[in-house]
Amino acid sequence: MNILCIIPARGGSKGIPRKNIRHLNGKPLIYYSIQNALSSTYNMDVYVSSEDEEILNISKKLLAKEHLRKNHFSGDDVTLDPVIYSALCDIEKMESKKYNYVLTLQPTSPLIKSQTLNNAIQYIIKNQKIDTLISAQKKVHLNWKKEQGKYIPNYTKRVNRQFLEPLYEETGGFLITKRNL
Repeated sequence: MNILCIIPARGGSKGIPRKNIRHLNGKPLIYYSIQNALSSTYNMDVYVSSEDEEILNISKKLLAKEHLRKNHFSGDDVTLDPVIYSALCDIEKMESKKYNYVLTLQPTSPLIKSQTLNNAIQYIIKNQKIDTLISAQKKVHLNWKKEQGKYIPNYTKRVNRQFLEPLYEETGGFLITKRNL
């Protein structure tokens, strides 16, 4: 079973500049994702994909492999899918192998544990009908949406929380998908 872990770490963050290498509890933020991936019981190839040399140098010191991202995949308007697909294609050439699964692990989710990743990988491998597994959290609250400048309820009847249909919100922590997708 070949599993590739890609940690996308753009250097040009606008919201929190240099966030991926800012320190949290004395270590760069990206440290936690790298260590969780490397600590997995699944022997994954762990790559950090970035256009930023400083991020790549720090990642290399933390024992992750480096993927130098093409500049046109580093802009504010570029979504994650083309970044991961480009990295996958490049890495498969460098490693001379095809992967079965690709795990995208965000450096901005330092609280994810390697056991959580192990459980998720095991789950998707055992359940072959599942193509993609996304980290999410259950949300059971009355919520609202904005339409044509007005806030309107996103429910038909005001009921107690335990009677609401749950919604699931992506956390952005990780995504595991079959390589063929």
